[in-house]
Amino acid sequence: MPQALGSFSAGDFVSDAEFEKRLEEIERVSSMEYEHNKNARSFNAVAGPSRTKGAFHADGERSLQDELSRLENSISETQLKLQSLLAEKHRVTRKLQEHRNRTAAEEEAAREREQPTVNYMDDFDWTPALRTTMKRIFNIDDFRLCQKGVCNASVDGRDIICGGKSLTYQLPAVMAHGCTIVISPLISLMADQVHHMLEAGVDAVMIMSSTSKEEKQQIYRRFDEMARGQGKDIKLCYITPERMAKDKTFVSRLQRLSEAKKLVRVVIDEAHCISQLGHDYRPDYRKLSSLRQWFPDVPIQALSATCPPAVRSEIVSILRLKKIADGTACRPNTTVYFSSPLYRKNLHYKVLQKPAAKAAVLKTISDYILQHHLHDSGIIYCFTVKESEDVAEGIRAESKGKIKTGVYNARLSRVLQTDLIKPSISSAFGLGIDKGNVRFVIHHSMSKSLDGFYQESGRAGRDGLDADCVLYYRHQDAMRIREVTFHEPGSDNKRECEPDSPRPAAHVPLMYQCVKWSASRWTWSSAGKSTLPSTSSAPPELAFFWAPELHEV
Repeated sequence: MPQALGSFSAGDFVSDAEFEKRLEEIERVSSMEYEHNKNARSFNAVAGPSRTKGAFHADGERSLQDELSRLENSISETQLKLQSLLAEKHRVTRKLQEHRNRTAAEEEAAREREQPTVNYMDDFDWTPALRTTMKRIFNIDDFRLCQKGVCNASVDGRDIICGGKSLTYQLPAVMAHGCTIVISPLISLMADQVHHMLEAGVDAVMIMSSTSKEEKQQIYRRFDEMARGQGKDIKLCYITPERMAKDKTFVSRLQRLSEAKKLVRVVIDEAHCISQLGHDYRPDYRKLSSLRQWFPDVPIQALSATCPPAVRSEIVSILRLKKIADGTACRPNTTVYFSSPLYRKNLHYKVLQKPAAKAAVLKTISDYILQHHLHDSGIIYCFTVKESEDVAEGIRAESKGKIKTGVYNARLSRVLQTDLIKPSISSAFGLGIDKGNVRFVIHHSMSKSLDGFYQESGRAGRDGLDADCVLYYRHQDAMRIREVTFHEPGSDNKRECEPDSPRPAAHVPLMYQCVKWSASRWTWSSAGKSTLPSTSSAPPELAFFWAPELHEV
């Protein structure tokens, strides 16, 4: 006869082993029931049907079905409870981690508040020596803007992000015992700075692709001597980002200098090139992320004259710098940050209509230089190298030789570039020039970005005296630049970043609006001098030309 089976209530917990055991019991009972029913059918076939035994068979079947239903319900309820408990565990674990993170952050903030802040704009023990060296080597009487603070922070061995002023790394490099590496994308500008350093008696070198094997080996030998504490220090070594990223031999030499405490600092000029959000992104700059790995104890100084917050944040992340702190109130274990005003009162901006005919453009620019800057040095920026060559030759011919011209760009040899910058009365064309007495900067064509326009026009008047910045504008140039910048690598990322900041696809119509607005509102005197219009109706983007409250990095 079949045996009675126990049952579980709906809330009982059933383990896997117990569940298997119960299934085996059910199978055994079912088998017994089957044999019993089989025998019963055989008996009924002979003796006739029996109502009592048939009822017993139906009751046994229902009992087993009910038992299975109760077990399935119990399993389902247990699984639901388990899922609920796991979800609750996850929630509590997450809240616990958030609490720990918040507590750690509060404790860290409390420790930072207890640490004294440093104002690098103050005088330090080494500041008088900085002033003396600045006067002796650079013939500069006093610091400008944040230069004092940056130099103080550099001597103190801090990581720094600041504006692109060469004095801020050249002066500390002259005073330090060891070599400062300067990474720059502009070969012409590096050659220019090395030339000035050598003239001032500062030992400076430059390594580039055209550097001879013998000259390179001589520099490496001097590095090795410095690592052994022998010979005279190379104070400044200028290189391109490509060499730092790809020349393993050069990096290994620097690592030896670093181990010997003779690698003073790594300076990254035009640091906005690191960021894909910047206006002049260069892939090899991004590989400088290895600097902290190669030289963990060597300070890094990133310089950029145009560096909006998003670009600055990416620079900090890629170079693995610590969080930034204002240079007038910074604590230990931070990156010192200095900003300077964009507005320079000695620069006078003009927007002039550019004639349609090429010959008329050359005559207009030539007449302007002869009338206002006959005996001054200046720069004319052109959109392409070929265009700069044509403009240089055209202005020389148009002025009948009264204006001395030359072409200055990355294609020139180092010797030609050095010779070009020597004359005091000349017009230089092309890339950035480390020359203080530039009295005018003319844009033959629009810049590709407002950031670039600010940097290029900022080459004028670095000696603090008045200088003119003239933009010749026509609608066709804007359309030409739109086409070029739209297809630049990374332009999609730039168009999507910082909606309030002009980017390659957006800056052309923006500059077009600014130029139209300003050109229609300049007032001219009989002497040809311009006066600034009221900014009350100006587009907010245009205020960058003269608004003193705006700042650069």
